[in-house]
This record gives sequence, C-alpha cells and structure tokens, in this order.
Amino acid sequence: MILWTRIALAACITMAAFAPAACCQSRAEGAVSISIDNPGDGAVVDSELNISGMAAGPAGVAISVSVSIDGGQSYPALGNTSWIYRWSPDGPGQHTILATATAGNDWAAAQVTVFYVPPDFNASIIGHEPASTELSVMLGQSIMFGVNITGPIVSTLVRWFVNGSDLGGQGSNLGANITFSQGPGETIPVEARLYLNGTVVDSVIWNVTVTRPQGPPEITAFRPSNFNVTVAIQETVKFNVTSSDPDGDRLNITWFVDGEPRPPGAGKDSFEIYFNESGDHIISVSVSDGAATVNVTWNLTVAPDYVPGLLDTFPVVVYMMAGLAAGLLYGRRNGRMAGQRPL
Repeated sequence: MILWTRIALAACITMAAFAPAACCQSRAEGAVSISIDNPGDGAVVDSELNISGMAAGPAGVAISVSVSIDGGQSYPALGNTSWIYRWSPDGPGQHTILATATAGNDWAAAQVTVFYVPPDFNASIIGHEPASTELSVMLGQSIMFGVNITGPIVSTLVRWFVNGSDLGGQGSNLGANITFSQGPGETIPVEARLYLNGTVVDSVIWNVTVTRPQGPPEITAFRPSNFNVTVAIQETVKFNVTSSDPDGDRLNITWFVDGEPRPPGAGKDSFEIYFNESGDHIISVSVSDGAATVNVTWNLTVAPDYVPGLLDTFPVVVYMMAGLAAGLLYGRRNGRMAGQRPL
C-alpha cells in the first residue's frame, strides 16, 4: 500500500480566494457603506476590466469613491452611489483591490483579491525535490517529494501519480509524502503533473527502486558449545560454526587466535589448532555479509604436562612394599614346610 500526504501551499502564496467575501468597515457604522460587486472575491481575470460597486452615505452629504491596487496610490472612480473604475492589470498573479467611500468625515472600505492570468501565460516546473530523479529506498521508507512552479497559482494544479495511479486531492498541492510499503526489487515511478486551466503543461518523474532492509548474518550453531575449553599440550581441538544470511548474501568467515587473523581458516566454517606450550588463548570467529558482522569467542586453556608429586607416588610405594613383604613371608613359610618332609 502506498501512503501519501498532500502538502498545502506555503503561507506566502496562500490564496486569498478562500478569505471572506468583500468586506466593509466604517468609522461611523451605518453612516457610510461601500461594496465591490465586480469582480467577485477570488475571481480569475484574463484582461482589463471594469471594477464596479455601490456606495451609500448620510443624506445630503456628497460621496466620493477611490480605488487602489495592491496598496498603491488611490485613484478616483467614476460615479458615487453607483461607481466604476477601469483597471488594466500590470502583471500576472494575485492582486488586491481596495475601494474606499468617503462622506464628510466618515468613510468605509471594501476589499477583494483577484488573480490575473494573461491568455498567453504559461506555467512550468522550475525545480523539484529530491533533485535526483533516480532514487533507491528501503521497504517502508518515506520520501517527501515537492515541486516549485511558475504561473498563476489559482489556475494551476499539481496532481501526484504513483505507478500510474492518481493520488487525488484538490487545490494546488506542491508536495506529497509517499511511503513505499510494497514492491521490493521493483522500480516505481512517481510523477508530478502540472495542469494549467485543465491541461497538462509540465511534469517530472522520479524512478524509485525499492529494496529490502539489510538483515545481519546469523550464527545458528557452533562447537565447542562450551565457551571455556581446556586441552593438553599438542592436543588438537576443532572449532566450527554454522551460519546463514536472511538476504542470501555471500558470507565471509574469519578465524582469529589471540586477536590475529588466521588466513588458513578464512572463509571456512571449521578451524583446527594445537599448541606446543601451556597457556591461555582466545579463539574467535567472525561472520560478515559485508555490512554487518557477528562473532563467537572461546577461552582456551592449554594445561601443562602432568608431573606426579611425592604424595601422588606414596600409595604406589606402599603397595609395592606390602607386596614384597607378603612374597617374602610366603617364601619362608613354604621353606619350613619343605624342611619337615621325611627324606
């Protein structure tokens, strides 16, 4: 499933078209009022036009109406209670129209926002993020895509497509946050299409290759199973490991003796060694898939040759002396018995 989030326009280009309709304010409520009836708030215009409206004030007090564009200089409109002002837009985009009615010391104002789109004006994508259109992501990873465009914002629309499917949405969506939760091993196109007045005028496509997260190798069995091993001098001891990799990566197995790698054992799952002298040693093995490594370590003690001590030989000496005494006693007895026999 592909997840996505539409990102609204930045505050600097938020469309005033969604603001309340033409507003009125006055210093003396009810004394003076004015409205802008044409164009409506949020209107899109493509040529010069007549701005018109209505104004009212206290009876017997003269009313004057003036109009300013984008906070600039005010110019008088034609008429008073029914007024008109001819406006020629000087550039595409958003414009603010302010009409002010004055009657004596009282005044009122009305304001609308319009968007001027010349008939021959075009829109285009002038930048995008990520900058590279060839991407590689891990399964489950999210990426924020975005575009920068030229053109009148109100009449343009960016729609987002993932693998040809429209993500939908209304308004001008300059970005989409997409999570790639399926399709490992596949390349999925992500496309931003720019529309102007309902027609596609520009687009950008990212080719996103989805890969599985890299899993570490595993040591599933090892021998000796005891991590503390004792052997005699010149006694051969054999070590071995059984390993696997969830991604099917090729594994490199390296054996170490007291921290030093042993080339004869590199890349093999078993290792044999013996020592000519007694002492303590550390035997270890590392299994690596090139990205992650797992280890097993044994403490190996080579015992010295056994030399019997006095206490160790004492029982043997006693046994031998007892045997000798018993033999002598037996010989004497047999000798006396032989001497008593008649001739």
